[in-house]
Amino acid sequence: MRVEHLYSLDLSLLVALLVLLEERSVTRAARRLGRSQPAVSRALQRLRELLDDPLFVREGSGLEPTPRAEALREPLVRAIGVLERDVLSPSVFDPATDNRELRIVSADFAEGTMLPRPLADLAAAAPRVDVVLASTPAGWSVVDMLREDAHLALGPVRGGGASIRSVAIGHEGFVVLMRAGHPDADRLTLERYAELPHLLVAPGGTPGGIVDAALEELGLRRRVAVRTRHFQTAPELLAASDRISTLPRRFALSAAQRYGLLVREPPLTLPGFDVKLAWHERWQHDAGHRWIRERLASSLRAVLA
Repeated sequence: MRVEHLYSLDLSLLVALLVLLEERSVTRAARRLGRSQPAVSRALQRLRELLDDPLFVREGSGLEPTPRAEALREPLVRAIGVLERDVLSPSVFDPATDNRELRIVSADFAEGTMLPRPLADLAAAAPRVDVVLASTPAGWSVVDMLREDAHLALGPVRGGGASIRSVAIGHEGFVVLMRAGHPDADRLTLERYAELPHLLVAPGGTPGGIVDAALEELGLRRRVAVRTRHFQTAPELLAASDRISTLPRRFALSAAQRYGLLVREPPLTLPGFDVKLAWHERWQHDAGHRWIRERLASSLRAVLA
């Protein structure tokens, strides 16, 4: 659609024309529009030049529309109605009928330990909103996903500058997960922790992280014997070996219960991470997005409390 030729058009002239059609009087039209009578007369003159038609002729004390002006009445009503309803009115969100697709990006540990209750709550209040849970492809960050097509991100969202908005949900710490009967379960010293083979979950696919940085400050290094991008495979891999893994506390506690594993406190200070719900600023003022993110944030805070 080519609309450049309309750029110089003063759309208020069309409103003035519709009011003149309804009032058939420059004086009454000026009163409704909150303008002076000369201003409305000038608008009528501009309309006559623009449309190449007199539009109104004098009839007694009022104005009689020409056939051209009368023919414009219904198109003007429709066009101005569309502008008011679909363009100028605030966006309205009805959770009972909205059928949008919501894409949430998070690590898989959050999908299993943080999102079940909030998503059930969302489904009860907005039954036609479909949810797609996405992970970050190799070489991508959460911020990259938010800049593309993800509507929300859950986790330790970092970076992105002013274009990424977020709210704090809670804080997550780390524990060590190992198989039942592990020979070092009751003597996990710092030295043994560094010596044992580790399983590293790296959702972004890259080595390193909080544990490596903390060990390096102490002059130690660990051996990462297995690296995976998926949290959900870690319990199975740990159950079949003497490897250990340092994992988010809530995920580790859930996995320990499900797989019969052991949880131990790490023998070094690890800072943990802040959990945030984040979105791109383009969604900041969308009524539906605002309603959904506020409801999810409230449910998530209850889960992490």
